Amino acid sequence: MRILNEFNIFNKVIIFITNNESAMLVCERNIIMALDSEFFSITFSHYCYTMYVLNLDIKQGLELINSSVCKIYKLIIKIKNSIQICNELHLLCNVKKIKYLKSLLDVKIC
Repeated sequence: MRILNEFNIFNKVIIFITNNESAMLVCERNIIMALDSEFFSITFSHYCYTMYVLNLDIKQGLELINSSVCKIYKLIIKIKNSIQICNELHLLCNVKKIKYLKSLLDVKIC
């Protein structure tokens, strides 16, 4: 409260930017209640930190597809390491008139 008075912002809009974690929301609610009892002229707004939530969504999505990605990765390794399979794939591409592109694995996934 002292800092709000010191910077003369007790009558300004206060914005809380947090993730959606329940502890953060409870903390924010407690701060708002404390400030409301001291300063009736403050307007409070809450914004969720979008990148944090997006990161959580991406992590969850990757967990869902992780096993499929690992299976594909293992298949590519098998194809890449087999001269016979590569030759057969190359022949198949020639028959289908598709440009043959040999797989390159530069990142270990699984």
